[in-house]
Amino acid sequence: MIKVSQDYSLYVNVTPVKPDNMHLKIESTRLGAKNPDEKHVLYSVTLPRQQMTDLGMAILEPCYDLR
Repeated sequence: MIKVSQDYSLYVNVTPVKPDNMHLKIESTRLGAKNPDEKHVLYSVTLPRQQMTDLGMAILEPCYDLR
């Protein structure tokens, strides 16, 4: 779980599926929601392992000074 703020949390799960594929699911909860315990799917995708690695690198790249 990633606590974004006092009332908003993200849940990120990456699981292997089939040979050489990975499934990424990002869900959220908000304390002020009608049902605060219910997770809402924000993004869900299954990719070959190499493409999932590329996606992870693309997400992390701006976080680091790679010069």
